[in-house]
Amino acid sequence: MRSLEPQGAEDSKFGERIAVRTGHVVSALLRAYSDNDGRQIMSNVTGSNARPRERGAISIKVLLGLVLVGFAAFVVIKVAPVYIDERQVTYKVDDLANKSAIRNSKEDDIKKAIEVIKREYNLPENSINLVSREVGRVQISISYQRDIDLLVTTYQWKVNHTAAGKDL
Repeated sequence: MRSLEPQGAEDSKFGERIAVRTGHVVSALLRAYSDNDGRQIMSNVTGSNARPRERGAISIKVLLGLVLVGFAAFVVIKVAPVYIDERQVTYKVDDLANKSAIRNSKEDDIKKAIEVIKREYNLPENSINLVSREVGRVQISISYQRDIDLLVTTYQWKVNHTAAGKDL
């Protein structure tokens, strides 16, 4: 009896059998263009009428995933500028407190610098205050709130920070 499997050598690069006999060339070609289950690969088929009513349909999971990604992007676009401003104000006030403590700046100079920061970031009055000033130590507090409009609700972004500058 003849075996139905083609006889041949194992191709080490692709792991598939190469037909040696001419009678098994067609079956070897079919096996080369099919996956492990023996199904034909349909990667180059453009129009299949297997399910004509489902053309363009997506699953509910994909739709919900896209809605969640869109919502997350919207929130990031709304929150990122407020967060970046907060970090910049905090950095500048920390830097001002440290420099004022090291240089032993006068109270009027510190208040002028605080006013410059308030104007630069459109902060409300009394949002940045000089808490205390001693020789080699300066404390400045930041306390303000920004409203973020999220279409359905308004989120109140609160900032509370105390910068403590110390002399070396």
